[in-house]
Parts: sequence; structure tokens; C-alpha cells
Amino acid sequence: EYGLIIALVAVVAIAGMTIFGDDISLFLETLGGKFVF
Repeated sequence: EYGLIIALVAVVAIAGMTIFGDDISLFLETLGGKFVF
């Protein structure tokens, strides 16, 4: 079950890097705002 969650997070992270590219820091801040760890 956790493996599926980790895989999903990895896919989202890769997609984010692909879409935002150099703006990955902004993407991470946005993501961090939605999911606070």
C-alpha cells in the first residue's frame, strides 16, 4: 500500500520537474503549501 503511495509521489515529482523545469522550487513551495509534512 505504501509502495503505491511512494510511486504516485515519485510520478508527481517527475511530472512537476518536467512541467516546471527551472521553476521547480516554486512548484515545491506550492506543493509544500498543500501537503505540510
